[in-house]
Amino acid sequence: MTIQARITALAQSVGADIKALFSGKQDALVSGTTIKTVNGESLLGGGNIELATAAQVGDIASALDAINGTA
Repeated sequence: MTIQARITALAQSVGADIKALFSGKQDALVSGTTIKTVNGESLLGGGNIELATAAQVGDIASALDAINGTA
């Protein structure tokens, strides 16, 4: 096999690999369709989603127990 034939075969192989990669790509992301929402709110955009820490949840549970007289 000549150098030219090897280069051609390699180029065809790489081209097929690239085509396979692109055919398996993810479609465009659409909020509420391909991206989940939380209570109807999109997860897209800047900023953080604030969540309570375990300590804060424990404090809330203790406060509720005290209110309910179960503490």
